[in-house]
Amino acid sequence: MNTPFWRGTAAVPVLVLFPLLVILTLHAGNDGAFEAEHPTALYADGHSGSDRYGAAVATDGTTVLVGAPNARPSGDETGAAYAFIESDGEWTSTPLLPAMSLRRGAEFGVAVAVDGSLAVVGAPGAYNGRGAVFLFSRSGDDWLPAAVLVAPPGARFGASVAISGTTIVVGAPGDENGAAFVYTNPELDEGADSSSQFGWVAHELEPPSGADGEFGASVAAADGLIAVGAPSAKDGAGTVTIYEAAAAGWEPSTPPIPSGTGTLGRSVALDPPYLVAGAPASTFHAPDGTDKPRAGRVFVWERLAAGEWTQPTEPLTEVWTPPGGAYLGQSVATSDGIVTAGMRKLPAWGPITRSAFVVTAEIDSPESAQPLVYAQGRVKGMGDGLCVAMGNDLLVVGVPNDTTAQWLRSPMVSRGSVWLFRLSSTDGPS
Repeated sequence: MNTPFWRGTAAVPVLVLFPLLVILTLHAGNDGAFEAEHPTALYADGHSGSDRYGAAVATDGTTVLVGAPNARPSGDETGAAYAFIESDGEWTSTPLLPAMSLRRGAEFGVAVAVDGSLAVVGAPGAYNGRGAVFLFSRSGDDWLPAAVLVAPPGARFGASVAISGTTIVVGAPGDENGAAFVYTNPELDEGADSSSQFGWVAHELEPPSGADGEFGASVAAADGLIAVGAPSAKDGAGTVTIYEAAAAGWEPSTPPIPSGTGTLGRSVALDPPYLVAGAPASTFHAPDGTDKPRAGRVFVWERLAAGEWTQPTEPLTEVWTPPGGAYLGQSVATSDGIVTAGMRKLPAWGPITRSAFVVTAEIDSPESAQPLVYAQGRVKGMGDGLCVAMGNDLLVVGVPNDTTAQWLRSPMVSRGSVWLFRLSSTDGPS
């Protein structure tokens, strides 16, 4: 099934469309155990060219958050974020508006997270690079400012964010070695109204020895577990640290780390018992004996007990080989036993200037791995790659440098696009 990026342009001649066309092709595969259905384009009112719309996406399975860190909502390039809610099959957007004004370069929306009635938006460039994180509480169809979290100067606090219940995790990789913080709110745990609570308590997560390179570049949280990536640690090999809630605080541990990685921890995702981490700068050793430089690798661990994890597996690439330069694992997501990873780019081929994939597989069935979304066309500057998020049966894909989503209005401008897919099983009744 082919679904164009544009709407309402059926009368445009095909010869004009062809050189600028961007297509999404769904690959279910004859042997696949799931497929993607009903792709939906999520458009937010007010975003314009070069705003990197879709640079960050998040979902809890009900609400979808989209970041556009280069947006100009008030004339200055401060950034923007939008919340999408579905009603009667239609997705409508609401802008998340910070309670205070931001200056140019704040990058509001470079990281987003959502769980239930709480939304989190990072702005690592705010306050001269000190960074800030803005919390919003849902009230009906509106999202109201609830709190602002800040950190020491120079940390790029808010470059990554995660939320699980009333636990919020914030990465600040711009510090000398990086940092990560966990915030809890006892009043919310006691059932207080989240729209009026500002009593967030911070605890800095201490990285173990050797995990102090860009520590906090990626964070994830779920069910009393926190994952923090440090992609520049160990001379660029990267690593991932797990923290588990305990009576004495957050206990760190490190899952078995594979050898030969590059920037492991650039992306992380948690859906217990599974942990997923991307290493996009890794060389992939193909089954035919060839090496694919910077093809990328994605690793999956399963939790056995507190502090105990299995050896990592690579379900996305057991039967599928990424090409060199793909940077597989630039972003990762997992939900309900399915893992998804986005690539940063693929080499140009034929008349196509860039192509990009999202690769998806069932963790326990590597043979189900399939390129799920295939975008082709004049997608200029795909360096940011595809950003992915999952929740329940939803898969959200952001293409922040998509130049053709709105090419009829503004040709060759990086307007960005966001696509929503529903994953369904093809196994039939059990």
